[in-house]
Amino acid sequence: MEMKKGFVFTMDVLIGLGLIMIIFIFAFLEFGSVLSEKRYQKLNFVAEDTMDLLVFLEVKDVKDKPIISQLIDEGVITEEDMEKSVLDLIAGFWYKNNKTIAGNITKEVLGEIIDVVNIQLSVDGESIYSSSDIPAREVAVASRIESGYEPGKPTYGYIARAFLTRIRGKRDSSYVYFGGYVGEGNITRNITLPPFEKILEAYMELDVGNNFTLYINGNYSGFYMNGSAGGGQMRADKWVVCNATYYPYYCSNFTVGNNTLSFNFVGNGSFIGGGYFRVTYNTTQLAPEEEVGKDKYWFPGIGGIINLYDSFYVPGDLYGMNVHLHYRNNFTTYLVIGNKTVHEDNSTNERIVDLANGTLSTLLNYNELSKKTIPIRLGTKAFFGEKVGNADVILITDLSGSMNWQLNSSNKGNDITVCGDLNDPNNPIFAPTTSRISLARCLDKDFTEIILNASGNRVGLVAYRDSTYSYHNLSTNKAELFNQINSYTANGGTCICCGINKAYEILNAQSNETRDKFLILMSDGIPSHKCSSTGCEGNSATGFFERDCYGWGCCCPADPVTGQGCDTSFGWCSSPSIGCRLCRCMCEMQNANYSSCRVHNNLNAIVHSVGFGPVATCPMGNWTLRAIANCGGGSYNASTDAEGLKEIYRKFAENIVNISYHAQMVDVTGNVPLNNTLYPDSCIEFQYSPILIPYEYGEISLTRETARLKEMSGDTVDVPYKEGWFNVSDQVKIVDAKITSYSSEYWTDRVYVKSSATDWNNVYWLGSYGNNYQKLGDPYVIQIPIDLIASGNNSIRIGTGITPNNATGGSPDDRVVYTIRVSGSVGFGEVFNTSENATGDANRRLRNLAQDYVDFTSEDIRVENKTIKGIQWLWGPSLLSLSIWSR
Repeated sequence: MEMKKGFVFTMDVLIGLGLIMIIFIFAFLEFGSVLSEKRYQKLNFVAEDTMDLLVFLEVKDVKDKPIISQLIDEGVITEEDMEKSVLDLIAGFWYKNNKTIAGNITKEVLGEIIDVVNIQLSVDGESIYSSSDIPAREVAVASRIESGYEPGKPTYGYIARAFLTRIRGKRDSSYVYFGGYVGEGNITRNITLPPFEKILEAYMELDVGNNFTLYINGNYSGFYMNGSAGGGQMRADKWVVCNATYYPYYCSNFTVGNNTLSFNFVGNGSFIGGGYFRVTYNTTQLAPEEEVGKDKYWFPGIGGIINLYDSFYVPGDLYGMNVHLHYRNNFTTYLVIGNKTVHEDNSTNERIVDLANGTLSTLLNYNELSKKTIPIRLGTKAFFGEKVGNADVILITDLSGSMNWQLNSSNKGNDITVCGDLNDPNNPIFAPTTSRISLARCLDKDFTEIILNASGNRVGLVAYRDSTYSYHNLSTNKAELFNQINSYTANGGTCICCGINKAYEILNAQSNETRDKFLILMSDGIPSHKCSSTGCEGNSATGFFERDCYGWGCCCPADPVTGQGCDTSFGWCSSPSIGCRLCRCMCEMQNANYSSCRVHNNLNAIVHSVGFGPVATCPMGNWTLRAIANCGGGSYNASTDAEGLKEIYRKFAENIVNISYHAQMVDVTGNVPLNNTLYPDSCIEFQYSPILIPYEYGEISLTRETARLKEMSGDTVDVPYKEGWFNVSDQVKIVDAKITSYSSEYWTDRVYVKSSATDWNNVYWLGSYGNNYQKLGDPYVIQIPIDLIASGNNSIRIGTGITPNNATGGSPDDRVVYTIRVSGSVGFGEVFNTSENATGDANRRLRNLAQDYVDFTSEDIRVENKTIKGIQWLWGPSLLSLSIWSR
């Protein structure tokens, strides 16, 4: 190899050369021929160069000089001082009141210069060292500003940072979640546990359809009864499986790694409609071992009929996906991701199906799936679309004398007994000369047929005149109901409260809290009879006092809902036309409104009202029917057009069917083969570019859950959504958050999030995948984007529905489950005058940060000694000046 020629100078040679150059300049200045201005300029150069020499020269470069060497031997100058500048060393001794040492070092370092010039080093006007008292003729001054100096205080301090190298233990939990609906049959699910020291508790929240036996890794772990632990409509049963004092031997069934949970049901209703299984333990693992950028959704095992509504979440930008399905099914099996069918197969033997990324990327829009909760549906096509209803509906019909009139007038209408095809606009039933009662009979039968088309729904009938004229108990027998409707004839008065109160009696005796209850009330006028024996408040819950209001005093213009604003001046009610304009029959209107409030508040029934004919233009009749719907939690519609009334009835019927049917259940009847299996090795694997940074050194992972939403907004199913909130400490970092949803037979379709830094954001909307929810998946957990969560208060709203326009509310048992990272290290803190104090401070700060989350001792803390160096304090600044003048 060719050697390069060059020069190498030692620091001693450089120092020597610098001093020689300064002395040479001074020698030059002695020649009298040099002009005064030139001489001063060169004198100033010498002052600046000498000051630079003190600034850039380090103590280790002059350690062999006698005074400095002695101070090193005596320990006055330490190893930590070696990299300080000479000027820094001198100033430090001066401010520590070691002024003699400061002066001696100055004299020693600048000794050769002192032999040819006069020199003075001072700080803030006080002299550190001066070589002469002779007054100066021309003086050159070089100055430097330095911080970190104040008389009587140390010139240097120390800082430290600390890291957790291990922990003695932390309380953490692992979860496994079940989809919005998992069925029908025995179910298996796997839960993975990290290395643990002790299982503290196993706990499960499940909305199940029947009793079941739990097995953990094949070991019997208890029998659990549906509804025994707080379960119900959109509510979960909550069971402790084991802890230190409750069946502790069940906890011994868990092992490190993969654990299989088996749920063996008794009879039909073998499903889990959302829920989770949680295992809590002590572990010394700081954070989970994760493969960033790759994840899997594992299908549950199902033995019976494959019927799954679930979801998965992509925590980044999706760029690859593979599906592995392992099943055996006697019926057609299909898989829907989002709203796209990616697989359909009618093979009846055991199948292993692998869908590669090349296939899936042509079927799915990966951009639309990125950073979202994606609904998935794995189903059995033979059972797709079956509706199992849950509605009890009372249809209340006005049979007052005015129902004999034509729809648009008070002329007597034609009585038609044959309904014909109601989809035919030329049907005589829609003619303007047809009587109102004829149209009502046909619309009643059409409504009844729509409701009963969904098995499980029931219809009851009430007809009223001056009092309750007839009724029919809740029934699924369409022929009986039609016969009763055909018997309707019009005569007498209008006791609306009588009809509602009779419906109350039927529902109270024949329905229950698990059923969806509805009243459809129709009338063509204002009420003429009341149900309370005294007063106009309508506050009597029982008994009937029927009285025609014609000829009795009225109190205009009172509010028909509250009765307030009554004019006590005496007046008379006579003809119907006056009654429509004036405030007649106030007690009767208030009674009707009260009856609607009572059935809604006491029985949780929804009351809809229909204005039949010209009632829409009759102020008091219109106000009465609207008030009935408002207090009954329903809707009011009116029309003078027969076709319009048909659409009103059909809309109410279809909405009730949609709201009330158990849409996700499979009604298994007859000789149906149940030896169908979805194996739990089935999965969806996806690759993505993560938005979350990997764990940093020493970070600790902890999973926590909030209180249920009922602790915040009450123990009710609130429509359209349930609201709650949670707080996040500014000492932790949120890395994952999700909200659970007990949707029962409905679909979780809406989630909104608001933080202290943002307004409400819609983070999940099932309607974006289509209006027909039945073809879509139903998530039990919906991911909350972490960038929408802030320190402090965060609010959340969650709701369910059966279509985008039919909200069914949010469960009070919903809650947020989130994962946080707690830092296992603290950075450099305050400045201390000893390294021991700095180390103690770092230890204290680390304990204050992490001791509420994990258990550790001083032996588990590492202080980075290599990074602990002396640093200057922030007091000052000080002005150091070097003055030079000729001898």
